[in-house]
Amino acid sequence: MAKFDPNQATYAEGALRAERAAHALKVDIKSKILTSRDPAAAMLKRALPIRNVPEGFEKWQLPFAFDRGLFFITHAKAGTKASEHSHDEGDGIRFIVSGSIHYQS
Repeated sequence: MAKFDPNQATYAEGALRAERAAHALKVDIKSKILTSRDPAAAMLKRALPIRNVPEGFEKWQLPFAFDRGLFFITHAKAGTKASEHSHDEGDGIRFIVSGSIHYQS
């Protein structure tokens, strides 16, 4: 399995990327609730893909940032594996919507 390094951008770069995408698409995420069913959400998803992911994964940045946290949606095919890696900048949290994740040490 190839070594995976998710640390390709700083928090500040990711926050600016999200802000620029929303501005370019004329999506005001600060004055209204944006749901996954809004047409603007689909436009933002297409504008904010993350390409630095292991094989079998898909990942998108969500168009907002808080303090030192960026937010992403990740989808993986069943049985997909990622090599051991670390996220060196900002806070991280995982919500598993379906399936499971296994950490090995």
